[in-house]
Amino acid sequence: MRYLKLLAVVGSIVSVLTVSVCSAVYPQEDMTATDEQKKTLPPCKFDGIIQDINAATDAEALRVLIEEAFSETGTYENYEKFIADAQAALAGEPTFNNSDYLNYAMARARIDQLSALSKNNDIEAGRLYMSVNDKYFSEAMDYLDKAGLSTASKGLVIDANLLRFMVFKEKFQPEKSDAIFDLIAGLIAKYSDDAGINKKELENIFERLKKLGFPKHAIKLKIIYASKVDPETARGVLDEIRISADQYFEQNDMKAAANLYEQYMVSAPAYYNKEDMAARMMGVAEKYFAAGKYREAKKYYSLYMDRYSDLPPADYCSYRLALASYYMKDNIRTISLLTDFLEKYKTSVWFDKAFEMLAKVYYENLPRDKALESIQSLIDKYYRKDTGDYAQILMAMLYYGAKNYDTAEDRLKKIDPTSSCFYAARTIMDDINEIRKNNAAPAFGNDATETYKIWDPYQGIDVKISPTMAGSSDQKESPVLTEAEDGSLRMEVNKLAKIQFAIQGLVDEDKFNEYTIDKDDQSRLPKMIKEETGKDLLLLRWSVDGGNFADGKETDVKIWQAPNEPGTYKMTVKVDDFGLVRVPNKGVRKDLARDTVINIVVK
Repeated sequence: MRYLKLLAVVGSIVSVLTVSVCSAVYPQEDMTATDEQKKTLPPCKFDGIIQDINAATDAEALRVLIEEAFSETGTYENYEKFIADAQAALAGEPTFNNSDYLNYAMARARIDQLSALSKNNDIEAGRLYMSVNDKYFSEAMDYLDKAGLSTASKGLVIDANLLRFMVFKEKFQPEKSDAIFDLIAGLIAKYSDDAGINKKELENIFERLKKLGFPKHAIKLKIIYASKVDPETARGVLDEIRISADQYFEQNDMKAAANLYEQYMVSAPAYYNKEDMAARMMGVAEKYFAAGKYREAKKYYSLYMDRYSDLPPADYCSYRLALASYYMKDNIRTISLLTDFLEKYKTSVWFDKAFEMLAKVYYENLPRDKALESIQSLIDKYYRKDTGDYAQILMAMLYYGAKNYDTAEDRLKKIDPTSSCFYAARTIMDDINEIRKNNAAPAFGNDATETYKIWDPYQGIDVKISPTMAGSSDQKESPVLTEAEDGSLRMEVNKLAKIQFAIQGLVDEDKFNEYTIDKDDQSRLPKMIKEETGKDLLLLRWSVDGGNFADGKETDVKIWQAPNEPGTYKMTVKVDDFGLVRVPNKGVRKDLARDTVINIVVK
């Protein structure tokens, strides 16, 4: 009686489809297979299923039996024969066991039969579909009503409503299909008192929807189901959607991943606190960014800023949003985002990075005079030692590229000796002296405007450090550097020993091929001009957690005195490049920063 009431509710949601056989257009034919046809029908998986249904005693086994029997498409005549045989079985045996399941199987047969016709490109199949679809869909609904009125199986009620959903989707009745879909999710949530059994049933219907060609509705089912269960269960269901999205992402199925991420982001906020949801959204943005999918990353960074700009990581998100725009070469948007960042997040740990990036965007994309003006404005407004000196280097490079070496030198002389840019400044000044003394070609920069570069794969900056005893020419007294398994270096020295560390051959050279495009060449094919190696400028920073350097200058040679206390002290030499080799924004690439660590054991 419980399910009679349920089906009465279902009946109030949906109305019986109107039978409108198109006999005026296509004369109705006798669709029943002849005796001769029955003898010659190809074998089908649902042959003999009627007897199996009658003999079955387990409800779940019956569901599996019918699902497997109709897992393969039969011929039109196969379905006709099955329907005729099933009707005969019900008429001939009033006490037919499991008549509810047989009625369901007949509805399934009609729907599968029409589905097969609709996918057949044959003209006659199309005519046949048009002539019988209303009649057969109505028959299917009648069979489902009969199944529902006589069943005591919760699983069969779910299966029957899944077929109703398919009918309404086929008949373009979205309100009815949505109502049935919501009902299915509710039935699954109440399928059992055991949450694990309900979850198993959810996965069963989820997989069936995917097989039926409704992958988006399969996800939608889980989302609706989550709204009908307790919050903990709901979070588990939604996390599975997120995990599935991650798996599609790893498999490079970006379309499927994007669909799941989007549905997850719409539904998940109802089940997580603000901080947890923000972290999940940031995780998706970071995943896209790391994969070089900057447009998608930008979408989720923007969504984060719209929803969670009051949370502490907002400064990081704002910076990454600007970085994504930079890699998309959306320079106007990049400048706008970075300008806003510098104004809003003056105390952020990402401030220096944002400052340097904005200075670099000006350097790469603006005409020389405008770039100089814009970078100077940044220095005036936001000067800090290292970032301000970085901007001074860029201005010096602009003057250097214009062969205005005196002004370039004036800029370089402003660099603080304790700045990480000091080594780069000295490198440029040495090159200017070489140009003046020997009339040498500039080692840095190129004003070509119609060429572009294609760089070789990443080549690391080679950092070789040689330690010696300060003030001693005896190499035997020099400490010995050994390399550990993790790549770090190790050496032993005595207390208060003075050690000179020298970096050998500190040069960053990037190989590239230079191409040009002849505007008069109709093929527009690039022509290689030359193969070349270009030098980049380097940033240098020394640091140590014990002992003292002789001075604060950031040069390629440093003298360090060991402390008077025994122990292990870590010295780090950080080398980074400017990414300014050759023509700005024409194939320019930036190498990864290199940290060389020396663990110094003081005895």
